[in-house]
Amino acid sequence: MLVKLMKYEFRSSARLFLSAYCIFAALLVVDRLSIFGLTVLDNTNLEFAKILSAGSVFMLCFLTVLAIFALFCLPLLFSAIRFYRSTATDEGYLTFTLPVKTEQVIFSKLLVALIWEAATALLAIVLGVLFFMSFDVRSTLEVLQLFPESFFRNISEYPFWGACFAEFLVALPLCAAHGILQSYSAISIGQACGRHKLLASIGIYIGMQFAVSFLSQMLTVPVMFASFRSTDTSLRILQDTFFLSMALNLLLIAGLLVVQFLLCRYFLKKKLNLS
Repeated sequence: MLVKLMKYEFRSSARLFLSAYCIFAALLVVDRLSIFGLTVLDNTNLEFAKILSAGSVFMLCFLTVLAIFALFCLPLLFSAIRFYRSTATDEGYLTFTLPVKTEQVIFSKLLVALIWEAATALLAIVLGVLFFMSFDVRSTLEVLQLFPESFFRNISEYPFWGACFAEFLVALPLCAAHGILQSYSAISIGQACGRHKLLASIGIYIGMQFAVSFLSQMLTVPVMFASFRSTDTSLRILQDTFFLSMALNLLLIAGLLVVQFLLCRYFLKKKLNLS
């Protein structure tokens, strides 16, 4: 049943994501055509046209860079929109009359959101590479060839970077799932607040964000303070402090994942309000 729920969720969310992908891809194409037009104008004597074209290219490049960074925020926003529509509006009647457990509904939406997040990150990287290739193809290809070799050489030569990379691989899915589940739990709590469901959900999400930041600082500050009080000021102490801080934050995120899932399940199962 989980697979069927995921298929339905993919079909429901595909329109949002694919439309956004097409818009971002079209923006990159327009940016590339503008750069091509500027190179054509460079061979003419139309100074005003050159200035106007250069300004247009600058604005398009600026918007393209912003769009590439904005891509990383889209999965969280779109998954929250889909979750709100399917659990806190009239669509929720269909969602919760299906012969499935609440846990399956949450897991199906979470897994689909994570898949879209991975696809969006890959698209952002591809668009970023194509964007730089529009300026200098040869230099971009050289960087792409040299990067893997230098990256793995540094990891093999410096164990600290290898450990950080391992922590990064663990943190990536954990942080992605945490961000999505945090929005889900905020919406689940907010839908029980009566008429102002959306405003309540946004307020609860912001409050959760502040609480998570506070807890993270409460874990990190004592470790940093202990390292500053140490008489050993070697690079190894700083590296150990950084590694320990990351490890503690990963444990915090893992614990928060469990808490957010339980909150989400409780409010959707016991405090559901679709009126």
